Amino acid sequence: MKPEDVIAGAERLVKIYDGWPSFHDAEVLDVRLERLGRDEYDGPVVSLCFHLFWGEKSAETDSGFHWTNHHRVTLRCRQVVDLELRGFNRQNAIYDFKIHADGHHPEASGVPALRITLEPSFGIACTLRCTSVEVADIEPGPPPDTVYSD
Repeated sequence: MKPEDVIAGAERLVKIYDGWPSFHDAEVLDVRLERLGRDEYDGPVVSLCFHLFWGEKSAETDSGFHWTNHHRVTLRCRQVVDLELRGFNRQNAIYDFKIHADGHHPEASGVPALRITLEPSFGIACTLRCTSVEVADIEPGPPPDTVYSD
């Protein structure tokens, strides 16, 4: 399952990153839990805010990389069940973001479920099931406290 095929608004990220971005080394900046959403069919909602960027090898920087194309991206997951979070820390770098079909949603009759997995690198690990995911917000620029700066 390709994320850009099932995430509403994914075309916005595809345009910025010339394809679905790699979430490798992305930082999870914020996790927001809402028991109610926009209406009675929306919640519970989990919003995940990521710092996404490109890394290019560079002999001119101390890290050996030049970091570009920084964006803060929020994904909003609706009708969340089976949420598991662990390892939240000061950086929350992830190894990968995965999404796949996962049977039917237990609380939405006949509605397919999606499983989101954040594989940890340093910090947060997360899994959840939901009925839909959308790109809720994109802000250009890095967060002020990132380690991914030149």
